[in-house]
Amino acid sequence: MISHNWRRPLLATVLVFAVGWPADAQPGDGDKKETVLTEKNDKGTVKVAKGDTLAIKLEGLPSAGYTWQVAKNQAEVLTYSGKVETEKLNPGAIGAKVLLVLRFTAKAAGTSELELVYRWPFEKDVPPAKTFKMKVTVTD
Repeated sequence: MISHNWRRPLLATVLVFAVGWPADAQPGDGDKKETVLTEKNDKGTVKVAKGDTLAIKLEGLPSAGYTWQVAKNQAEVLTYSGKVETEKLNPGAIGAKVLLVLRFTAKAAGTSELELVYRWPFEKDVPPAKTFKMKVTVTD
């Protein structure tokens, strides 16, 4: 009788080669870091190194339709991921406030005046319920 135990190691090897490394991974990526900012950092300044990630975590109530949006940013300095992620503050509560997370990558040396607004996405001409502003300096 022939054993079929050879299939598992072969399958694992095929998966490693098929999946491979992440497309955006570069040598030395382990040196990159993420700087996390919250509402306490509003109207402040922060320095990050080129290639690092800036995560801004702000409370929100997406169940009511509100979200944080980028109103101002120098994209050549900070690249926005383009999506808002959520982290639950109280996992058991339905419809409760959550942390809305916006991530930016420090793309090039320079300064970006970053402004985020909290509003319904369809209300462009109405003043936002909240704003968050930061001066971000990216160093080489």
